[in-house]
Amino acid sequence: PHTDRWTGLNDANSIGGKLQFMHGVMQTHMPFVTRLAVALYDADTDDLRTFAYSSREASQLTHYSAKLANCHSLHDIVTSGQPRVVNDLSIYNDADHEHTRVIYASGYRSSYTLPMVWEGNFFGFVFFNSHLTDVFTNRVLNELDVIGHMITLLIYNERTNVRTMLATIR
Repeated sequence: PHTDRWTGLNDANSIGGKLQFMHGVMQTHMPFVTRLAVALYDADTDDLRTFAYSSREASQLTHYSAKLANCHSLHDIVTSGQPRVVNDLSIYNDADHEHTRVIYASGYRSSYTLPMVWEGNFFGFVFFNSHLTDVFTNRVLNELDVIGHMITLLIYNERTNVRTMLATIR
């Protein structure tokens, strides 16, 4: 008999809980993915803010905010519409940005960043990080794409629900 490992996703009652559940399922066959995070983008202010994450350790980027215009490699992702794979984060060791230094100082050595886009509108990023280098192979990336798009739908749905509720209250 087949057991659906994702069925517990329905039991998580928050986005953070859903990310933690998803991360747990992922780690059964991709234990090298040690951090999963979502940052939301506010087009009115150009702010990119950490929204939720799952990791075994506390993150110094939990409430991090930066202007997208100042995050050149992330801005390039938005411009191109393509995800970014960095299998060795040491290439950014000379960067001036706090988030880059904190990611590396936290022990992360590789990263996969997927832009969250719905109906042509960019609204944030999904980050997959690892303490190991060279782990984001094509096979792994194909699976992370599916998970990243599932996260995009979860976040988009949550934002829509909140906006609907606020409009109803007004």
